[in-house]
Amino acid sequence: MEKLNVLFVDDEENLLHGLRRSLRRKALGWETRFANSGEEALNLMGESPADVIVTDMRMPGMNGVELLKEVKAKYPKTVRFILSGFSDKVLILDSVGLCHQFFAKPCDIEQLLEAVNFSNSLYAQLGEERLQKLICEIKNLPTPPETYMAINKELKKEEPSIENVAEIIRKDASISAKVLQLVNSAFFGIGTEVTDIAQASSLLGTEHLKSIILMIGIADEFSKSENPASLDAYRRHSLEVATECEHIAKELGYKFNEVQTCFTAGLLHDIGKLVMLSHFKTKYSGIEAFRLQTPGTEAVQDLESEVFGTNHAIVGAALLALWGLPPQVVNAVAHHHKPGKISPQEITLATIIHVANAVVWHRHHSEDGNLNESDLIDPDHISKCGLTDSVLGWSNTPNS
Repeated sequence: MEKLNVLFVDDEENLLHGLRRSLRRKALGWETRFANSGEEALNLMGESPADVIVTDMRMPGMNGVELLKEVKAKYPKTVRFILSGFSDKVLILDSVGLCHQFFAKPCDIEQLLEAVNFSNSLYAQLGEERLQKLICEIKNLPTPPETYMAINKELKKEEPSIENVAEIIRKDASISAKVLQLVNSAFFGIGTEVTDIAQASSLLGTEHLKSIILMIGIADEFSKSENPASLDAYRRHSLEVATECEHIAKELGYKFNEVQTCFTAGLLHDIGKLVMLSHFKTKYSGIEAFRLQTPGTEAVQDLESEVFGTNHAIVGAALLALWGLPPQVVNAVAHHHKPGKISPQEITLATIIHVANAVVWHRHHSEDGNLNESDLIDPDHISKCGLTDSVLGWSNTPNS
């Protein structure tokens, strides 16, 4: 495997020296370069494009937003991070479509390097070069127009309700992902991981939500889709799985914030499928047709890997990792079909999504038969977790 090529850009020499020292201590084996300006960074990119660029926002001459616009246009496969102490929220919001993650100064350099390494570890698993390019190019995902209109209608009220907005956002995976991406960025100064949409919406506030919605161009993106029926089915399935995850978490005695995290992860578990449906319509429609005829997951994932060199779980996890969502959610999305890879005999977030996904599919596509005996679920993992009887009960409950 080739070395990860990372380019750091900042006009502060002290920060660059600190990065060099940390990189020497960690011995990550990266190929690293350093630039003092946007212009110098573009020259270095011209010589050899970086896999990852980490840039300051406010610099003399070309600022970070201007630099990333050039990088995105010329080198769309490059992962783009912003590291800055500049607190201008307008400029920050301008950079959302250009940047995958934000880090604020003063920054824990170790944390920054771990984030770069983590996001790249999943991104590197994407097989097809075109798919790698797509993940870096994408800034928003198709969203049904009724959601867009419902949020705008609420936000245009003289006294909009954050609670109402959160409820609308909570039912849509693409907006949920973007809201969580922003609220978990360092620039909003939360200090803790946020996985609850209501809390995220409240922390961002209505003005930021308005900017986000306008910026991602929801209606325009959705209008490009040639397969709205598939996208609508995706949305319904995601919401059902999220609701089932919430139910299972409550049954297992999880705390409120843990239950909310389970809902969020369930809502986002198939986001990679949405990427593929939206941007590889012809190729992925065939896989979707095969999925409807084949109840199991192994054959479908094998077909995805054959066509794309990867599967929808890895695609979704890679996108969420690039956006800086919590590793707990990212790993659960990546392994929701094979939760035993995270822990063979421990109930994890991936286990809950795995069970919820199978239960929802079973309710809609099987009139008889035991879910524990189907290839929708990993019976060995479920048995080691002590969930065999529980899964049987959940799968036979019409509406949890």
